[in-house]
Amino acid sequence: MGRSWVSRVKVGTVLGLVLVVGAVPVGPPASAADPVFRPGAASLNDVLMPGLGNGGYDVGNYDIRLRWAPDTGRLNGKTTVTATATRNLSRFNLDFALPVTAVTVNGEAATFTQRDWGDYVNHRELEITPARGLPKGTGMSVVVTYAGRPADVMIEFYDSGWRSTPTGSIVWNEPDPVSEWWFPANAHPSDKATYDVRVTAPAGLTAITNGRLLSRVVDGDLATAHWRSDDPMATYLTMLAIGSYTVETGTVLGSVPAYYAYETSNGIINDRARRDISRTPEVLAFLQRKWGKYPFTAAGAVVTGEPYGSALEIQTRPVYQGGRWRNSVDNVWVVVHENAHQWYGDSVTARTWSDLWLAEGFATYSEWEWSQDQGTGTAQELFDYYYATAPAGDPMWASPLNAPPYPLDRSAYQRGAMLLQALRNRVGDADFYQIMRTWAARHRHDNADSADFVTHASSLSGQDLTSFFQAWLHDARRPDPTVDNGFPTGAPARPKQAPPAAAARS
Repeated sequence: MGRSWVSRVKVGTVLGLVLVVGAVPVGPPASAADPVFRPGAASLNDVLMPGLGNGGYDVGNYDIRLRWAPDTGRLNGKTTVTATATRNLSRFNLDFALPVTAVTVNGEAATFTQRDWGDYVNHRELEITPARGLPKGTGMSVVVTYAGRPADVMIEFYDSGWRSTPTGSIVWNEPDPVSEWWFPANAHPSDKATYDVRVTAPAGLTAITNGRLLSRVVDGDLATAHWRSDDPMATYLTMLAIGSYTVETGTVLGSVPAYYAYETSNGIINDRARRDISRTPEVLAFLQRKWGKYPFTAAGAVVTGEPYGSALEIQTRPVYQGGRWRNSVDNVWVVVHENAHQWYGDSVTARTWSDLWLAEGFATYSEWEWSQDQGTGTAQELFDYYYATAPAGDPMWASPLNAPPYPLDRSAYQRGAMLLQALRNRVGDADFYQIMRTWAARHRHDNADSADFVTHASSLSGQDLTSFFQAWLHDARRPDPTVDNGFPTGAPARPKQAPPAAAARS
């Protein structure tokens, strides 16, 4: 994600949705007599985002079908989710905010209830009890029906994740689970799945989401867009935008289809944004040279008419709020940051929210690499500057890097990037770039955590990095400027002024 994030907003009423859990054959397989069935966990107990995610099943695919009527604000939907029971289930949960009218599991009516989670409420649970127990390894076909006005659906302390733009509506945010306002899901980064999304809306509007646009069929005054994401994706990396957009298409990296959309309300802002966004092919080529093969089958961008300055690493299609270009003309570094996430964050996804530095730190370091290539400050100069301007009492050092107070804490960005430059200094360029590239390749389309990275870096470098990672990852204090901690001279540099790249981001 960029340097700021979307403030919390309010969502509407209900949809119609179908959920199918299971690529495995539906129905009970042969098993021991009288198996014991128990409820799946209603939470994965993520330290930073309690309540999110559910246990007892693993999602393989979401097939989401929506119909949007902007004149009434009404959304109807049917979503098919494919997953597999990972234990004998008597009951299971999905994260879903919109009111539900009916649920079936494997073709049979199921009972269900919805409730907000905990004292500080940022999401809603849909608890489903099938007519019969689901043995471990069984496919689950779950049909959830819903319909209503999503902008009117509120959660106690959150409002709605369905937001208005000047020409339509949009759903995206991090880390709050705004996927709950358009499809039910296991809304935790650790359960990634593929997606098929069909959106029917007035033909004069454009419906955009992740992946490749397979077709857009006009039928009278309506049009149905069919999008597909072939590679696994965490729910927080999904987005849905429906509105008036100028669309431009092309290819990147030789043959990867690229889809760029600019909300028409932006006017001259789109001209400014286009100057930066049009460099996406150049940026992706640069990042591919650094970090290895681009991990997805689509690319692009969406620039909304929202007046703020946030951006988010939406998988295959980063989203940028148009307000970013109102006061700042040059935002190529943001394009670099969000596209670097395609490798680190989107393809290699943190297993828990505490490890988001594996996304934000790596994307920030990619900015530093770009800055060095563009002559606006080397990675070492940026390291020296941020270390010098964050004294021992700075909040960035107040918590361990992998135990921040909030997923998008500043430490995930700056301290995470500093760790990588310090690692580069400690192990040398050859081993460092091998570590980075093989990390992206070995965990492609998967999850990983800090312990995985420590093991990976230590193994490839052949060094004992215990004290190094203790200082940079685990200690709640500023690392001492020693050679072991990745300071080349064993003393901190004292930059006299900010490198141009740092000044542009302040």
